[in-house]
Parts: sequence; C-alpha cells; structure tokens
Amino acid sequence: MTLTDLFSSLGAKLANQRWAWGGARDDGTIVLRAWQDEIHLIDGRYRARLTYHKLFVNDPDNLGFVERLRHVQLIEDGAEAFVVICKATDPKKMPRSIESFNSEFVYSGREVIKDEAGDSWLVCRQKLDVSEIRSS
Repeated sequence: MTLTDLFSSLGAKLANQRWAWGGARDDGTIVLRAWQDEIHLIDGRYRARLTYHKLFVNDPDNLGFVERLRHVQLIEDGAEAFVVICKATDPKKMPRSIESFNSEFVYSGREVIKDEAGDSWLVCRQKLDVSEIRSS
C-alpha cells in the first residue's frame, strides 16, 4: 500500500500526489502527514508538529505549505484531525523524503496549540486503529 492509497482508503484523497501533505474527507475530517521525529510527549500528551514556518520563509507560496495552513485553520475552527505518522529517510536533509509510514494506526485530535515561534501542534487525543476509521 502506498501513502496515497492509505489516504484514499481513509476517505481523504490527496489534491496532488507530489506536493500534498494531507486531505479532507467528505465529513470534514482532516487527514494529515506528520513526521515521527516531530511527535513529542509534552505534559503527558503527544503533540504532532503541523507547521514549521521557518522552513518556508523563502517559499511562502509552497503549495503543500499553503494547503497545510488551510487544513490547520479548519482544525482550529473545529474539524477533527487524523495524523498519519511518517518516518523520514534522513531527518536532517531538506526537503525530507519518506522512508516509511504507519499504516496500522493514526492519532486523532481537535486541539491546536501554537508554540513560541508561531508553529502549530496538534494535541493527540487518542491512538486509533486505521481499520476503525477507513472510509466505507
């Protein structure tokens, strides 16, 4: 199964296989990718980084980043979110490439927290088996 196939099976077709970082389901739920090394346990709850503004200072019109900002706004406005966890081939190399992804579970959440740099983090409410949330 490819990452595109996983998103499709979750009902969140990607706008573009090359640059899209997530998608929206017909029920308004947002399904996003997040990097494994950017999920941290803070105050007893996992938080997944959704934005990293510093990386896009010189590329504010990056299609994936613009789409991500729109998805974050939808979550802040009350949409449920599912996070698919991806492992980077080399976390220090930019742009990153995906070595693997978890097709068995996702994190869910609705709360977005901003850090000191203005970046958005999803507070992960629970870990869900992918089979529980597959699109029918």
